[in-house]
Amino acid sequence: MLRRAPAQEPPGRRRRGRLSAAALLALAAGAGAAGAGRDADACFEGSGRPELDVRICERAQWDETLSPLSRATLHVRRAAALLALGRAEEALAANDAALESNPLSAEGELVVRR
Repeated sequence: MLRRAPAQEPPGRRRRGRLSAAALLALAAGAGAAGAGRDADACFEGSGRPELDVRICERAQWDETLSPLSRATLHVRRAAALLALGRAEEALAANDAALESNPLSAEGELVVRR
């Protein structure tokens, strides 16, 4: 029985379906950044479930691309969710973080007055 030699690819050409390690890392980094943006959006919108909102907002706070205003809003949403869970001390700390991110945060002041 005769065997065929494997086909040789021309130099400088990659096989389809195979990605280099650098390409995989770039894709993973992009997916992480996109995931962080989705977490921030989900935090801003709220799910109606305080436990879930706290976790989503905590995860979103690691997004380095957030503006100070967006970061403050994220902390305020987390503070409101913590308050709904009866975790007042943590809510105040999250609210302080909101005011630190954006000292002019009207939302941060509203949470304090509740």
